Amino acid sequence: MRILQKKYLISIIGVFLIVLVSSTASNSVADTDWGNLKVNDEIRWDTSPPSPMVLYPSVSDEFKILEIRADDLKVDHTRVGEKNDGTTETIIDEVTYMDSSELWPFIYPVSLIQSNDDVTIKTHKYEGVNYKAAYLEITEYGTVYKYWWDYDTGILFKHTFGESDTLYFHLIYTNADLTERTGRRFCLGTILIAFASVATLVSYNIKLYQKRKDP
Repeated sequence: MRILQKKYLISIIGVFLIVLVSSTASNSVADTDWGNLKVNDEIRWDTSPPSPMVLYPSVSDEFKILEIRADDLKVDHTRVGEKNDGTTETIIDEVTYMDSSELWPFIYPVSLIQSNDDVTIKTHKYEGVNYKAAYLEITEYGTVYKYWWDYDTGILFKHTFGESDTLYFHLIYTNADLTERTGRRFCLGTILIAFASVATLVSYNIKLYQKRKDP
């Protein structure tokens, strides 16, 4: 009976350690400058200028993350413009290293999001799903500029400006791991509670088994 009990406990401890290590690994990634942003993440925004009096009334920017370093990202950057006649033209097609100033506002480093006291946490709905977003308002010359980024990747959801919240940039596609507001990650406290519950249940069943075997 003691052997059976040890097997139960070893199995439970093993599962707990695996979950704990996984949780710790996720947290360590989230604590870096770029959060959960990963190599091969692709992001595309509609960056159409608000004025119709431009050469390209419809413009999109696409980033593919090729390398992540402490101070910058290596990005395959493509910008495509659509003309009034419906034809498209590649405006930018380059692989380059970009730091936080060059990436603004498309990608805002998570470390800067977390250290900026003016950033608040809001819920942003993207393609029917609620995501945890970092929200920032900046006023320049009487005009209010508003930004929403995914909290754990720094990817821009939307950028508007003016009293009417004119839409400037907005996300139209990404394969990055955005942060759902409902939460897809395990909280360590929840894991501990679950572990304690399972351990108690197994211990109780073992005691019942012992009583049945040794009346």
